[in-house]
Amino acid sequence: MDVDKIQKINSLALELMRQGLASDREDAVKQAEMILSKKDYTNLKETMHEEKEEIKSELGYDSNRLHEIMEKNNAFIVQKIKSFQEQMDSLKKEVENLRGSMTTMNRKVSGFGENSAPRTESSSSSSSSTPNKQTEIRDHPRVGNFTSGEVSIEKFFYAGRK
Repeated sequence: MDVDKIQKINSLALELMRQGLASDREDAVKQAEMILSKKDYTNLKETMHEEKEEIKSELGYDSNRLHEIMEKNNAFIVQKIKSFQEQMDSLKKEVENLRGSMTTMNRKVSGFGENSAPRTESSSSSSSSTPNKQTEIRDHPRVGNFTSGEVSIEKFFYAGRK
């Protein structure tokens, strides 16, 4: 036998087994050899169709039953996809909310970490718009609620002799 012919027989036998037209490997090889020995391929389609119908009748499946099963599977898959889509939408909203809260937290943290000179500028500009923000900034423990007369430079730096 020719190697090319053996490969054709093996591939056809595998296809016959995959389609369920052969019960085992030996039967599939015999059918493949029979099919390939014939040069008339017109009868092949009819033979395969007849064998499929025999298998369906043996298993008890008809086209209506298969159609019902496929519709149920389709409905189940559509339902699962919709539920996954809803979950993805809720997760996207949650991520957007978290990003929004992170930006507001970053703004608050950056406002406390600036030097005192820019803070006074921002407090003077914000004092005209909202007086509540000014009291929040002045009441912060790092800034304190001190006047320049209460805290003098002499208390922090010693200018006398050692």
